[in-house]
Amino acid sequence: MSFPAGRILTDTERRWAFWALLAPTVAAVALPVTGLAETLPAGVRAALLLGSPTLAVVPTVILLGAIGIWLRLHVYSGTARIERVVALGAAAPTLLALIWSVRQTTDAPAPVDGIAVATAALLVCALGLVLDTVGARDTASNTQGRTDRLALEAGAGLILVPGTLLTLAAGSPLAWLVLLLVGATALVTAIAPDGLFGSRSPRRHLGWLALLLGTAGLWVGLNRVGTEAPEPYVLPVAGMLLVLAVLIRRFGRIPRAAAASPAAALLTLAGLLVAIVPLALASASGSPARPIVMAAACGVPLLGSAVARWGPSRSAYLAAAWTSGAIGLLVTSIVQLMRVLGAPGAPDARLECWLFPLAAAAAGAFLIGARTDPATLRPRTIASIMLLVLALATVTTAEIAAFTGADMTDDTAVTAVRASVLVLALGVVHVLAAWRLRAPLTMAVGWVAAGLAGFALMSAVGTQATEPFEFVTVPLGLAIVVGQVLAGRARPADTEAPVAVRARWITAGLALALLPGAVVGGTGDLLRPVLALTIGGAFAVSGALLLVRPRWAFLAWPALGVGALTVVLTAASRIQPLLELAPNGPDTRLEAWLLPSALILAAVGTGLVTVTRRTDEGTGPGRSEATDAPALRLGYVLLVLAIVGVLAAEVAALGYEPLATIRVILLVWTFSALHLAAFWCDDSRLGRMVAWVAIGAGGGAVVAGSAYAAPATVEIVSVPLAIALLATGWLHLDVTPAARSRRWLAPGLLVLLVPSVLLDITESPLWRVVGLGLVATVVIVVGAVRKLQAPFVIGAIVLMLHAVAQLWPWISLAYGAVTWWLWLGVGGVILIVLAARYEQRIANFKAISMTISALR
Repeated sequence: MSFPAGRILTDTERRWAFWALLAPTVAAVALPVTGLAETLPAGVRAALLLGSPTLAVVPTVILLGAIGIWLRLHVYSGTARIERVVALGAAAPTLLALIWSVRQTTDAPAPVDGIAVATAALLVCALGLVLDTVGARDTASNTQGRTDRLALEAGAGLILVPGTLLTLAAGSPLAWLVLLLVGATALVTAIAPDGLFGSRSPRRHLGWLALLLGTAGLWVGLNRVGTEAPEPYVLPVAGMLLVLAVLIRRFGRIPRAAAASPAAALLTLAGLLVAIVPLALASASGSPARPIVMAAACGVPLLGSAVARWGPSRSAYLAAAWTSGAIGLLVTSIVQLMRVLGAPGAPDARLECWLFPLAAAAAGAFLIGARTDPATLRPRTIASIMLLVLALATVTTAEIAAFTGADMTDDTAVTAVRASVLVLALGVVHVLAAWRLRAPLTMAVGWVAAGLAGFALMSAVGTQATEPFEFVTVPLGLAIVVGQVLAGRARPADTEAPVAVRARWITAGLALALLPGAVVGGTGDLLRPVLALTIGGAFAVSGALLLVRPRWAFLAWPALGVGALTVVLTAASRIQPLLELAPNGPDTRLEAWLLPSALILAAVGTGLVTVTRRTDEGTGPGRSEATDAPALRLGYVLLVLAIVGVLAAEVAALGYEPLATIRVILLVWTFSALHLAAFWCDDSRLGRMVAWVAIGAGGGAVVAGSAYAAPATVEIVSVPLAIALLATGWLHLDVTPAARSRRWLAPGLLVLLVPSVLLDITESPLWRVVGLGLVATVVIVVGAVRKLQAPFVIGAIVLMLHAVAQLWPWISLAYGAVTWWLWLGVGGVILIVLAARYEQRIANFKAISMTISALR
């Protein structure tokens, strides 16, 4: 029915005949003649020629010839199109039936059936490609050729899909070859008349399916023969991908000189990753030479692409090479690090050796960030930052795993060195990022490095990998401080890091560097607290002196606050255990820690007050700047804190009797001198407050010492207090003419005379009797000469009390020797005499009162 119309049959007759004979023809070809013949007797089967292989080939050859004639009918007009499509769709099944019939004549093994299916589909699809390509040359036959190809491919798919699935399900030993042929069929199907790599047809996407099937066939075959090395699996596939990338670049639609092909760049990346990643993962076992070669092979594209000149025509390919090299180095290094860490025992120096690939990766990150191609600036910056962060994270994780899992009894020095060097290196990265601020060293990377250093620090301290722990805390703290200082100098405009933020980070860094050692300073040897006290004091004093420089104000306040807090904590951590030794202590070690700490606080407070006052004086009366009130108040607070702290510690230590007396004496004398010095040097309200706190502390020391009868002679501590009060009172009277002596001299005179008078009532040594009389007389004389009311009155009262106290024994003897009624007579006489001159005595008393009141 396939002969040309009009010669034997008309077109209508042909179409009717086609559909009428289609079913019998399919039944004749598809009928299992051999299977049916086996049910018949041998004589009947021979007479009918059933089961003969040669006879089975005849109908398939006739049908295949008929399909070929239908294929040629496109040159005649009026040909039935639907019948033609059906006939071409049957080409693949018919060819498969022919191949099976031929196989039966040769007694080929059954596994060849899968190959027969793939071969038939491949030949039919190749025929469709030829028809489509030939038809594309003629516009009139272009649509016909495309339809013919689709019909042929539909028939090929009809046998190819189930045949391939059945072959794989049956576990055929030739399944790998079947997959390769199926992949070749998909590749032929993917080719359009305008090619493959530069095609615009949707068919081109079937090329990825062809690549996937070919790769699967290759790997199935290699796995079936028991190949152990991964190179035969991955290198052919990688080579094919790279060849495809080259072909797409050469024959693609995008001009090579103008821009890079995204598909070619993606294929380049895929090919390199297929070659690199599996081999890098496989380097976990086998010879050490394999990972070394792998690292070198990855470093070449990484560094080579980073130093090459980037441009529109090559940037995508260079990016693919750089990315694959970076991933290869990371994977190789991680695999080897896990191999070293997984080995029994403590990790040896091989751990650090396998960190060198990460150093090469970091170098590649820096090199790619230095390229000048503006079109790829943003992706290059992001890629370099990500690579550097991954390298830092990998190094940190590996080192932490090394020193946290090591045996501390045998590897103390090694773990300490690893932890210290790791934190120091990450701190250096943070400093460089804050100072340089250029990709990949950005502030984000710097803080990531600081965060990793903090994680390493906590791991080292938690596992006691470093002792002393200052080997990890001090480097990180100082790195944060130095980074913020350099960031401020590198960016004077300070747009990214406001001064307040920088000051907070500097405070945190100094606290991390100094406070841990101060907190635990009460345990262990003396080196740690001595260094903490010295360094903290140096920072505090330096901060106080730097306050006059506005440029360094962001550093002065953190240094001042953290340094002072370090001094206080260090002193408290050392003094607290000593106070718990009572009554057998504390000994002179208390003063060894207390006095330096107090002196440092006093020096800091004095420095704050001095520099603040000096700055205020330098502004001049006509300037708008005023005194730095917070700094000034802080200075006085530190002075008060030093006074109160010394008093509290020394009073708590008075239970130790051997040193109780000397401690009270030194306290009183010191506070008296401090009162006089503060009063003399600072006439401000806060300065007066410090002076009165000091003298109050001296009085408190005297009261506390009296509870322990220290000292036995009260004048040793009362006289210095009195002298200090009298001196400051006298200074005030000289400066302030309107001041009265009752307020400024009376306290000192009372402290000077009253304790001795109270002790004078009982039996007193001769030196006290004589001294009290002389001092009271001198006080009266001075008051009279200088016309001061308080010395005159208090001296007179004390002198009379002293006279009565000393003459009282003789008065009592005289009173007992005379009859009592005689004393009444004497008293009456005295009253009569006074009454006789009452008016005059009243006038005399008023005159004396007015005279005393007129005194200053």
